[in-house]
Amino acid sequence: MAVKQTAGREALGEFAPKFAELNDDVLFGQVWSREDKLSLRDRSIVTVVALMAQGLTDSSFQYHLTTAKNNGVTKTEIAEILTHAAFYAGWPKAWAAFRMAKEVWAEDDADDAKAKHQNEMVFPIGAPNDGFAKYFIGQSYLAPLSTQQVGIYNVTFEPGCRNNWHVHHAKNSGGQILICVAGRGYYQEWGKPAQELRPGDAVNIPVGVKHWHGAAPDSWFSHLAVEVPGDETSNEWLEAVDNTVYFKATVILGGDLDFSKVKGNLKVASVVLTIKLVILPLIMIPMIVMMGYRDADLLSGLLAYQTPVAVSSYIMAQQAGADGQLAGQLVVFSSVLSIFTLFVTIFILRTMGLFAV
Repeated sequence: MAVKQTAGREALGEFAPKFAELNDDVLFGQVWSREDKLSLRDRSIVTVVALMAQGLTDSSFQYHLTTAKNNGVTKTEIAEILTHAAFYAGWPKAWAAFRMAKEVWAEDDADDAKAKHQNEMVFPIGAPNDGFAKYFIGQSYLAPLSTQQVGIYNVTFEPGCRNNWHVHHAKNSGGQILICVAGRGYYQEWGKPAQELRPGDAVNIPVGVKHWHGAAPDSWFSHLAVEVPGDETSNEWLEAVDNTVYFKATVILGGDLDFSKVKGNLKVASVVLTIKLVILPLIMIPMIVMMGYRDADLLSGLLAYQTPVAVSSYIMAQQAGADGQLAGQLVVFSSVLSIFTLFVTIFILRTMGLFAV
């Protein structure tokens, strides 16, 4: 929605009242408000390029750059827009425009990611979810879409944000429906593996089921929360989803082994397993023994080595072409085999008398 403009009247209301009226009521009140013909974001881009082409880099240009940012233009996009326009408007004008654009987008890696996420969906991100902040780890946002008949809210999570374990209660009917609209996230019920959510996925949450949901560690995430009507409905908020539970759910995906996926992706599996079971043990075993670890201490050192390796193999599996589910399966599968390989290797070294353990 276009913002009601009063700058004309504030600056020139007495000196040039007609100009002020045309500026506030016609240009901003009528032209900018025709969002059904051209979105505010696109109008901002047109205006920025037009002002740049004239060489205007005054306060009005800064205002329209800020407006463009607020209307969803990201730092990457404004850089590309000004670069493209430079070939038509002139290189010196582009230099001047870039200097001011850098100031407007200065703080902006986090804001840029937020704006990019907003551009991926039609629903607003909304305001910080301060009223429920104590039930979340990380920053969340809430945009009420419907508060009558059926409650519908767009809930947005910054990367790594998730809500606490909780339960929906009702005497009759009730529950909740989640509809993923942007980004990537997870939903998990107590005692079950986590479920990855992408745009278009829907989850039906019955009454009485303990669960949590939130964003992936590396992605913003938004879902519509639809309140299913019922009698005497309430929410019971429980303990937080700590890092151990969250890591297991989002990186190892609950730890369930699916050997058919591993066998069906031998290229990816061979890359990950070669690195974990051959190269890393050959490096780590002599280092651990030479550091003086023996018996129980040696076992503790070997087990402590597994966690960072599990994380790195997840990343390596994705780089080799695996999706998140397969990468998680390979982490669990290869971690088990890696521990076995390490102990077999140490046994062989002791048998050969290479190390006195």
